[in-house]
Amino acid sequence: MQQMLLNFQPTVQELFVLCLTEERHWLAPYRAPEKGLFTCILSCFQVHRQQESASSALEQLRQEASRQGHALAKVSKEKEVLVHEKAALEVRLAAVERDRQGLSEQLTEAR
Repeated sequence: MQQMLLNFQPTVQELFVLCLTEERHWLAPYRAPEKGLFTCILSCFQVHRQQESASSALEQLRQEASRQGHALAKVSKEKEVLVHEKAALEVRLAAVERDRQGLSEQLTEAR
């Protein structure tokens, strides 16, 4: 088994996959002879992880923006309903005021 591992000559793609799967201990024999390749692969791995993290953060921001958009739409609808209710109450108040004024005048005439 040990001899078979020593004869293992991974391709660049296989080395990259090893980085992605975090099986870096398999890469130890390749550090010294191809240090530039290893550094490049490790950099690719780090960039890949950063991209995954950024993608995840971006998705979370998108979901939060969506939630805020829904909340804003709900509040806007509630505000619209309240504006209509206020207008209806103002109309009723004006009618009550007219009735009160009319009753007050009738009371004054009746005296």
